[in-house]
Amino acid sequence: METLVVKEPKILILKSKFFLYRIIGYFSFLFIPIYTQKYFFSTPWLKFSMMLFYLFFLIGQWFLIGKEIDHRLRIFFKVNSNMDRVLYRTIMGLVIFIFYANLLSLFPHKWIYNFYWITWVLIGFFFSWPTRGKIIKESVTSNFTEFKFLDSFERTALVLILMMVFFSVPKISAISSVSKTINNFDPISSFSPMVWNFLKVSYYPFQIKPQIFVIGLNMHFYFIFQVIFLLTFYALLRFFFSRRLSLLGVFAFVSSWGFSHLLYGSPGASLSMTFPLIWIWSMLWVARSSSYKTGLFLGLVNCLGVIINPNLWVLILIQIPLYLWGFFNKKTRWFKRQFLKYTLPGYFGALVIFFFFRGNLGNLGETEVITEIFYHLKEKAFLSLSILGILIFLYKSFSKNKYFLEDFYFDRKRFFELLLFSSIFLVTGFFWTGLGKTSFLVLTLLVFLSLIPLELLFQKTSRYRSSRNIIFAIYVLICLLDSHFEGRVKIFLKMFEQ
Repeated sequence: METLVVKEPKILILKSKFFLYRIIGYFSFLFIPIYTQKYFFSTPWLKFSMMLFYLFFLIGQWFLIGKEIDHRLRIFFKVNSNMDRVLYRTIMGLVIFIFYANLLSLFPHKWIYNFYWITWVLIGFFFSWPTRGKIIKESVTSNFTEFKFLDSFERTALVLILMMVFFSVPKISAISSVSKTINNFDPISSFSPMVWNFLKVSYYPFQIKPQIFVIGLNMHFYFIFQVIFLLTFYALLRFFFSRRLSLLGVFAFVSSWGFSHLLYGSPGASLSMTFPLIWIWSMLWVARSSSYKTGLFLGLVNCLGVIINPNLWVLILIQIPLYLWGFFNKKTRWFKRQFLKYTLPGYFGALVIFFFFRGNLGNLGETEVITEIFYHLKEKAFLSLSILGILIFLYKSFSKNKYFLEDFYFDRKRFFELLLFSSIFLVTGFFWTGLGKTSFLVLTLLVFLSLIPLELLFQKTSRYRSSRNIIFAIYVLICLLDSHFEGRVKIFLKMFEQ
């Protein structure tokens, strides 16, 4: 009894400290960007900094919403890396908040404004008070433990990735009209109106100054969707490669001039081209999560797809047989029924969006896959390794005399699944132009194939750490040299010219 009496005050002190730190941090990220717009937003670099501050706030809340759904529904699952958990919770929270924001958009202006503040205040207090003891020990970094043990070479690659992402921001348009900005992001109106309702509610306090609101939209499309894309790409690579090669793959992607060039010309592509990778990763991960409750997430991913483009409803027809008679062929009927039950809310929501809130369906019959392949190979020397990667994989898979590839381990089953899911998108894109260009998907596949020869080289030199470090450093340098980094910096600095 004495032990309990001694521990109780200590727990209350720890909880109070946790609550104080959380609440101060929470409202700092929320209030500072909103209230400083009246005084400091006339300076370009302060506009950029404050909106970036606010973006961190939004993505953090989506993660916490997804985490709370996990806790309430008692969803337990296996992960391949920490990024699987972070992505799963962030994307699920994002989709839930899209629906909530669209619900608020139905109210008059005054009510939206009031509900905006009521929502964030309630969420702030709810997530700040530690109702469970173990939360006291949790922090933001505890969700990224995979990066806790990086060596100096891997840290350097991570820093270069962050720098490249930061300085690759497309120049923000001088357009101050919200309607013209929306048309710039989605000229063919393929996005559902739910996208714009969500963004308008999320940035509601900034609408009093359209110029700042437009800056918020531009930064949201680039930073939020590109961060999600790169995290998804890293998580996808971790199914096949080591942490080091996965970081190299992400750096090779973001340092490609095709990545920046496309966003400079089509800023809305950051959203439409992020979804194919999310869908491919979710298909791979859900099949290996060992939980039928992750069907809820898969259904919500389909909702996100239909919100981005109505033609993506066809993926539902492909998913159901793939899981029931493919991935879950050896599962019991009870497991399959439970999985379908959890996917139904998402599937139903996707169909409602398709019939009542869809964007433009687009035309049929365009593809630029071959053109994009040659373009990326021409612009990025590193990607020439993809040709060797294809040859190695074909030789490993079909040749009876493997010789020096006999000890080379590569998960062929997962690779064929990756090719299957990618082909689904490429083929669907051929018949359904509304899916948009596939440039990002093509680039990710080329980067993936380029890592296969390096994986072989790393496995052959596993006993010689110094040799692997040199090889890794050389390829990082190769990626950096043809990244057009100086051009990116010039474009970035032009944003702050008065």
